[in-house]
Amino acid sequence: MSSSTAPRGSLFSGIGYYLLALISTAFFAFPIVWMTLSSLKSDVDISAYPPKWIFSPTLESFRKLFTELNAMD
Repeated sequence: MSSSTAPRGSLFSGIGYYLLALISTAFFAFPIVWMTLSSLKSDVDISAYPPKWIFSPTLESFRKLFTELNAMD
């Protein structure tokens, strides 16, 4: 009686595929996350060096966008 098992190479190629997909997703998602976090930072926090990862979120940039800069006109 013989048992059928998947070839060992297919397991590693599957893991490699998912690892590549995970790295690619992180690579393309990072700028979107960075822009979203930056939109919630104050001007001081945006220009801080090194960048602040923990900050108090504010909507001040959006207020400026719609009131002072007349973005809706």
